[in-house]
Amino acid sequence: MSAFVYYVPGVQAASPDVLRNTGLGALLGPNITTRIVNGGPNGGTGLVICREGGSALYHAESQTWTAADTHWVGYENNARPGPFDLLRDDNVGGHAVKMGDGNQWLVPILRVAPAGPLLPHAHYFCMGEGGKFQSRLRPEFMALGQKVESMWTEYATRVGMIDTEAGDMATFTLEIDDDCSLIADALAFNYRVGKIEISLLALLTPSSLQKALEALLDIPTLLDIVKKNAVLESPDSGSGTAATPE
Repeated sequence: MSAFVYYVPGVQAASPDVLRNTGLGALLGPNITTRIVNGGPNGGTGLVICREGGSALYHAESQTWTAADTHWVGYENNARPGPFDLLRDDNVGGHAVKMGDGNQWLVPILRVAPAGPLLPHAHYFCMGEGGKFQSRLRPEFMALGQKVESMWTEYATRVGMIDTEAGDMATFTLEIDDDCSLIADALAFNYRVGKIEISLLALLTPSSLQKALEALLDIPTLLDIVKKNAVLESPDSGSGTAATPE
């Protein structure tokens, strides 16, 4: 199994505080392997951490490392992690997109087309007005939900630019950093990745970024609906009743 390896300088145990403060708990899950190393990526002593089944080792000559705010992220040069290595057990449905590494990644749908719920997998049911159960977005996903709505609004203002015959999508974007961050947040639902991981894997190119943004907004489904409606409304659709042979 190929996997990312993490190095936390100045610590000797993967305590709950360390995993929480570095954000590695969400990336690694409950089962991990650790090793104290001297002369790590920063030249000092620290803890190498990886998921159970991986190798908690530091080899400068055969690994690539990048510094984050609180830790370092690395991988084996001859075994970069791919989507199958990083897929979460409880992944959610979406659209497959060919990313910059040449692999197909499952980008989750964060807004169901044409007017479905926002982040459908991040809702819960609670008592509302009149004592009836209502669906609500979990508080920890409110900020992400606002980003998705902003992206949808940007797309909707250009919806008239869709070429339903050729299936072309209007190019839409906020800021590159915002776009890439949104994709990182989306992929984190299905994979054990964050911004640094998708950067190290070079997943985002102009083409894959565009396709991933369309996927999380469920644009492929919207296109299918538009095309089917266009066919049904066509005078040559053959929707008439066929004669019954005698």
